[in-house]
Amino acid sequence: MDKGEIDSRYFISDYEEHVFDTWNDFYKGIDLKIIGFLVWAEEFTGNDDISKLPAWKQLFIQKNRALYERNKKFIDSWLVRNDNISWMVPTHRKMEWQAGKDITNIYEGLIQFRLFGVRVKRPDKFSTLVVMNHPQIVGRYKRRLTP
Repeated sequence: MDKGEIDSRYFISDYEEHVFDTWNDFYKGIDLKIIGFLVWAEEFTGNDDISKLPAWKQLFIQKNRALYERNKKFIDSWLVRNDNISWMVPTHRKMEWQAGKDITNIYEGLIQFRLFGVRVKRPDKFSTLVVMNHPQIVGRYKRRLTP
């Protein structure tokens, strides 16, 4: 990490910080610390018939609905506090925790905005930096790597 003066474009935006703060609050409030599946906030309160969906998608939805049921009181209040996350870009309403128990909050990890959601990884597991469209954000510095 550069220690000198850093161009402001490498730091996260207010919106990005708000997304991270919101998911950080979520992670700290649920009963699961090794999530192991993509969290789809829009599936928490869903009750649509999913039987015709591909098996992998059914499994994700079932896991999200079970997470919601176990944490209903917290998640309902989290949704209310955060305007049902309607202010988030739809893909940011999903979160993937790939850090196991190695960290206790988003800002201790490496974060990426990906096409399928916000990914949080261990701080020592950078993705490939070659041809990467979604540069990682070093949580504790709240910024991207400089070239």
